[in-house]
Amino acid sequence: MHDGDVSGFSSRLFLLPEHNLGFFVCNNTSNSILRMELTDHLMSRYFKRPQEPPLKQTTADVPSVGKRLTGCYRTIRIGLDSFDKLSYTGAVWKITENTVNSLIEIEPGLFQFPKSKTKMTYREDDNGNIKYLHMDAKQMPITYEKLAWYENYLRFPLVWFGIFAVVFFWIGLIRPVFYRIRSRRKTIIGTSNLVKYTKLSATVISDIYLIFIVGFTPAFILSEEQIGFGIPWAISALLVLPLINLVLTAVFIIFFIRSWKYKYWDLKKRLYYVLMALLFIGFAFCLNYWNLLGFQY
Repeated sequence: MHDGDVSGFSSRLFLLPEHNLGFFVCNNTSNSILRMELTDHLMSRYFKRPQEPPLKQTTADVPSVGKRLTGCYRTIRIGLDSFDKLSYTGAVWKITENTVNSLIEIEPGLFQFPKSKTKMTYREDDNGNIKYLHMDAKQMPITYEKLAWYENYLRFPLVWFGIFAVVFFWIGLIRPVFYRIRSRRKTIIGTSNLVKYTKLSATVISDIYLIFIVGFTPAFILSEEQIGFGIPWAISALLVLPLINLVLTAVFIIFFIRSWKYKYWDLKKRLYYVLMALLFIGFAFCLNYWNLLGFQY
């Protein structure tokens, strides 16, 4: 059995090779229950439903497995190397200790939820850590992948965009205005060109990232359903900006290191620019995680 879903369309291919039978159904609605009802009616009418195995209580060795089961999981029915990753950032299933304790073991490694017929099993990686969960909920076999600890925090890009936008707004717009106002009120001791270039590169990087966030966010939200049929030119154009900033960030770090080397700043200023460098590198890492660094669509 295999299901297909895109915006405004649903389908299912169901095959029974041992009986030389099968069917295909499609209709023009998203997430349709027609395919589920059709499958249920056909199987109930023409095939004897297998007897459910008797349930038995969780055995004593399962709690050790349960501790490894806890965490956040994401369905693998998304493209992790495309914009799909942005669309499904909030669709995460969290398994807590209470969830694990409520499971009933049918046989070793196979569990059932107490108030449904949904069954669940797991798959480990080479190190013995649980990497995948497999479920057969509502005629739809689903596999979930366990998120790494940092992925659980990065799965809300709009929140991070807002935080970074505020910081970039301060560095790229507010701070330069304050500096100009202060320079007019009192005489500022002249600084070297190296320090000026460091400040200027930080301002330009922040302004470019701010333009990207302000432009990409509404463009993506308004065209999310159409992205599967083609990337709008506005989004393609905006994706050039982070690539430009990669080069500018490297230039900023060179200026920063040279300014540090020649001792142009006190400790406070040095820490300030260290945090600024980490900010630019961190945002580039986030963009790469969300497949927004380059043309990953």
